[in-house]
Amino acid sequence: MDAAKFIGFLTAAAYVLGFTFDLGYFGNLGLNLMPLESSRDHIEALEVALPCVVVLLIAGMGFRSTTHGKTSGNRVAVVIAGITLTAWSEIYMLNGMPATKFAVVWIILVCSLALVAYCLAVLVDVALGVTADSFPSRATSIAFASVGTLFFVFVSGNSFGVVETHGSGYSTKVAVESGEQGSAQSINARLLRVLDGGILLIREDAPDRVSMLRWSAVKEISIGLR
Repeated sequence: MDAAKFIGFLTAAAYVLGFTFDLGYFGNLGLNLMPLESSRDHIEALEVALPCVVVLLIAGMGFRSTTHGKTSGNRVAVVIAGITLTAWSEIYMLNGMPATKFAVVWIILVCSLALVAYCLAVLVDVALGVTADSFPSRATSIAFASVGTLFFVFVSGNSFGVVETHGSGYSTKVAVESGEQGSAQSINARLLRVLDGGILLIREDAPDRVSMLRWSAVKEISIGLR
């Protein structure tokens, strides 16, 4: 295997998957908020996504390191994918049971990340020829693994967005400029994202709304450790 090709694959995959994760995340908040992320934010996301992709890839390839693992892994992945897809598409039915919905979303998030790891391992196995493998159709395997990776990264981002927005803690205090010169108002909030242009948060006094504060209005941010 060409090392340069492998590194290029990891970098490209990290950028695409980071963007897809954000797409799923803002799919929960509202896609009209996604333009608040600048090109710099997308590039910085690569720094977070790259080690995550490496860890997921190592985990997936470790599971597929034997022929038995590949054979049984394909069947297990199909079953988990079907269950995860069904649960994700029907999650709205649990809107009246917030505790149950929160637990199910966590399960969907974990299963989605496991499926991403497996699909990435399949891509590396088949497309880059890291290990020997036997598939009825190489092109079909690459297509299914690529679509599966993108889809379950999207589901992971969407589920993570639900977990963040439906939490119960407001451990962040933000001091913002008030109308009077030199004075500041302190608000309790749940911090969602730190962006190049400001911060996305949910205020304690408005728990059903996502707000953005521009850096020009922020005087201080403090986050509780306990």
